[in-house]
Amino acid sequence: MGAPSRTHRTTRTRTTPYGGTAAAGSRWATASTAAWRYAGGGFFDVNQDGNETDNRRAGWDGTSWQHFGQGFGNGSPEALAAIGDDIYVGGGFNNVAGIPDADEIARWDGTQWHALIEPSNPQDMDDDVNALAVDADSTLLVGGDFEDFYGTDFLARWDPVAQDWDAITPGGMSPNGPINA
Repeated sequence: MGAPSRTHRTTRTRTTPYGGTAAAGSRWATASTAAWRYAGGGFFDVNQDGNETDNRRAGWDGTSWQHFGQGFGNGSPEALAAIGDDIYVGGGFNNVAGIPDADEIARWDGTQWHALIEPSNPQDMDDDVNALAVDADSTLLVGGDFEDFYGTDFLARWDPVAQDWDAITPGGMSPNGPINA
């Protein structure tokens, strides 16, 4: 599963521990697969080489930072999690890499981006994803500001094998407000 995911916040513009510059008030998150360490968030030019193709997302291959995939357009990732060799990214963004249903959450398989939708019942998330975690069954737990998403508010579970969403209602109750990391 790799190293645990981490979320960081900066209160001023500064160089991040992963290189590059983070804007004041921005968040960035990290997650690892067996081969890569990924970072996503409100940082720019992670290689500090004047090339901003790595804005908001970068992967460390053990030697240097690399950009991965196309960008997040009008938003930034705020949460990352790894299941196997896949990286799941949540945040406040729309249409990652131009994929129409890759809103607020998407999966990077090491080569390309994918939307997380049920093929038989596609729904878009209506608001930000703020937190991601992986449970013991290797399903993805998703928390955020979203409401009425596959019958749940603020907290949902994605099964990467079955490719479906489930509501999480501990004790039959839903959270009464947004989930944040």
